[in-house]
Amino acid sequence: MRILTGKQPKMDPEAKEKLRNKKLEERFKFEADRMGGYEMIYPCQDADRNATYEGFIKKQQELWDEFTTGNKGNSKVKDAKAT
Repeated sequence: MRILTGKQPKMDPEAKEKLRNKKLEERFKFEADRMGGYEMIYPCQDADRNATYEGFIKKQQELWDEFTTGNKGNSKVKDAKAT
């Protein structure tokens, strides 16, 4: 006898992308309504600034992984293999 596991059929990629875009639009509208006088600095239209912020985010993720898992060298090994 099989048990119903609650699995749902997968969405096709186009419907999934449409839903993702709709949710992102709702999120940005929600955030814009509640900025409280602050300015959003990332993401922005300037590619150089975005690259700078992405560098900060990447370094932050590396530090967090090192702090939480103690795997200091693992991320460096992965980067060396990728290049």
